[in-house]
Amino acid sequence: MQALSATKGLRAGLAAQQRRPARRALAPACAAAPVKEVLEEGSKGFQTEVPTGLNKYSGHITQPKSQGASQAMLYATGLTQDDMNKPQVGISSVWWEGNPCNMHLNDLAAEVKAGVAEAGLVGLRFNTIGVSDGISMGTDGMSFSLQSRDIIADSIETVMSAQWYDANISLPGCDKNMPGTIMAMARLNRPSLMIYGGTIKPGYSKLGSNDTLDIVSAFQSYGGFTAGLINEDERCDIVRNSCPGPGACGGMYTANTMATAIETLGMSLPYSSSTPAEDPLKRVECRLAGRYVLEMLKKDIKPRDIMTRAAFENAMVIVMATGGSTNAVLHLIAMARSCGLDLTLDDFQRVSDRVPFIADLKPSGKYVMEDVHKIGGTPAVLKYLLERNLIDGSCLTVTGKTLAENLAACPGLKEGQQVILPLETPIKSSGHLQILYGNLSPQGAVGKITGKEGLVFEGKALCFDCEEDMLHALEQDQQQFKGSVVVIRYEGPKGGPGMPEMLTPTSAIMGAGLGKECALITDGRFSGGSHGFVIGHVCPEAQEGGPIALVQNGDTIRIDAETRSMDILNVDDAELQRRRAAWTAPPLKATSGTLYKYIKNVAPASMGCVTDAALSSKAAVQASFGVARPQRLSARRVGLVVRAAQVSSNDFKTGMTIEFDGAPYKVVEFLHVKPGKGAAFVRSKLKNFITNNTVEKTWRAGETVDLANVEKKETQFTYAEGDEYVFMDMTTYEETRVPRDEDWAKYMKEGMTVGVLLWNGKVISVEPPNTVELEVVETDPGVKGNTASGGSKPAKLETGAVIQVPLFIQQGERIKVDTRSDSYLSRAN
Repeated sequence: MQALSATKGLRAGLAAQQRRPARRALAPACAAAPVKEVLEEGSKGFQTEVPTGLNKYSGHITQPKSQGASQAMLYATGLTQDDMNKPQVGISSVWWEGNPCNMHLNDLAAEVKAGVAEAGLVGLRFNTIGVSDGISMGTDGMSFSLQSRDIIADSIETVMSAQWYDANISLPGCDKNMPGTIMAMARLNRPSLMIYGGTIKPGYSKLGSNDTLDIVSAFQSYGGFTAGLINEDERCDIVRNSCPGPGACGGMYTANTMATAIETLGMSLPYSSSTPAEDPLKRVECRLAGRYVLEMLKKDIKPRDIMTRAAFENAMVIVMATGGSTNAVLHLIAMARSCGLDLTLDDFQRVSDRVPFIADLKPSGKYVMEDVHKIGGTPAVLKYLLERNLIDGSCLTVTGKTLAENLAACPGLKEGQQVILPLETPIKSSGHLQILYGNLSPQGAVGKITGKEGLVFEGKALCFDCEEDMLHALEQDQQQFKGSVVVIRYEGPKGGPGMPEMLTPTSAIMGAGLGKECALITDGRFSGGSHGFVIGHVCPEAQEGGPIALVQNGDTIRIDAETRSMDILNVDDAELQRRRAAWTAPPLKATSGTLYKYIKNVAPASMGCVTDAALSSKAAVQASFGVARPQRLSARRVGLVVRAAQVSSNDFKTGMTIEFDGAPYKVVEFLHVKPGKGAAFVRSKLKNFITNNTVEKTWRAGETVDLANVEKKETQFTYAEGDEYVFMDMTTYEETRVPRDEDWAKYMKEGMTVGVLLWNGKVISVEPPNTVELEVVETDPGVKGNTASGGSKPAKLETGAVIQVPLFIQQGERIKVDTRSDSYLSRAN
């Protein structure tokens, strides 16, 4: 059946597709994006001297005499004695020469290194891996694409952590590069910024048509050729001239989508996302980055200070306004998880409902990213959205200023430009990304629906268990696709594996002129270049037994963007259960190597396909079956009240943490009392973790008390600075400063592994190991010291603690001590 027309209420918005010019000047005119002027002016107030103490990570290997071998290795690289006292900046480049998106990044990294040195810092370059989707698309190589994002994050985290770099500047170029670098920055949480490699120039036909070309033109040439719409000479002309040089694919595809979102998020400098790769201004940005990272080090501005919930909301807004890739849903969720934030599919729907689609950019529109640069760049677009109260200007950015402060220094959109339409006459009155639920996608799916192909599609299922089968069927008989809902399954995170993009199938459909005559749904994902009536990220995926695995040819499927639903209409629950009982999971496509590791660790698409989530997606899938789909008119969640764990006063133990009167306490002493008359009770002495005050409290025997929800984070004690003790999380290398408390400070020794205790996210105390080995530095000599009492005498330990030890213990001996009772245990072996 053919796509049904849009509702009357949205026709006014869709009329903007006629490419009318803006009705009014949206902001002051600008000749072009003033990248150099804005970035130089923004750094004018920075102090150029490098204060001491900024090398708090690299200092672990450059300062101690015990790390002489580390220092020798660094001297071999050309570092000087003066360099040993400077902060070190890891410059991570996703360079390789086999991809236009990345082929120039080494040159840009050299500019960054020079700028870092000019700022008085040490810049050290290293590389990570990448995958070119444009080259791998339509082949088994696409199974490696999405996992490359997490490998990039893992590898940057690995080098930065192992080499103790103080800050990071990353230079990504292709789709998965951007979120991979940002995920690493969030995990490390050290001053960091991202420099986008930049977009490619448009290509031009050499056969006289003067049409602009890009990578999607090359993809769609196949469908056009098979449909007889172009000949072999025309196909070859398109292929040879679509990509004229370095830079990422030119439309609002995944690379430009993520670069724009990350600039909006605050993690790259103004104009980074819109300055083309070959524009000399890109090198200017690289050269100035050192100034900004020094300022971030001085102010201790870290990625998690920037990437807040409000900042992610801004990023979602720009994705919707500019018609960005569906991949942004996966990647922003994954980036947020790396920041410890919970971003969900419903959050995207909420933003989509309030933000119009206003950018006439490819793949669905006319213009490319270079055109955005010409009309004022990404800051000009953001300035317009800020003026209309669609984004939050108070969010911090890598400049050390807020987003609103950055945009105040940037001109607005060029007068008369037609790339960005007025909000009053948008391409679509709400966002193009829609989150669909139904009996076909109980955990959600992501639709990219601009409205051009209609908002509702109903048709018979035409099922394929891989994209290759679909492409072969299209070559043989295009008529069977008309009026059909094409289902491509077993292409999810585990089934693909790697959730490959279905750009080749969508391009073949569009190239064959079938964009309005069929819809496509898949548990795989789509390239930013995909357009048409397409639904991806169907959860649960087929490999995990999701309902998409149960669809059969001829089933009627209805996709409704207005009600945000996707359902099999002619199959009841009993039939679905019968099909489920008969279904068996196909064998995994990888049983060893990196793809097998990915299959075993990857989370569902609705969780961003992260590989470090402690969740069994199988359990999540099973839990979803039989659960009614959520109401989509309200994205609110029902809060669950979880009662705190409790303990009986009869079971008190020394050191136990309890909560009463709204504060956490440690049980210091307790005594069970059974009087001759009356009920038994428990006397206790408690120490308030917040105030350090000690109180006495009497409880009824058997009275229940809330246990304090105290989290213990394993850290290493690194050093004391005045009355502050500094502890480092050896996983994230994040430092925590805790005011001295004699109860635990008396046992602290540098390098000791201890627990930092947190209550409601606030540091409340430090817990030393139960047993420590320390040297006796002072005690009276001989068996009978003149301060001995009974069978023991006082001894001062190397950390300052004073405890009673047996009379035979001598100065210089090492002993074991129980820190809970301040008591001697034995001599150390």
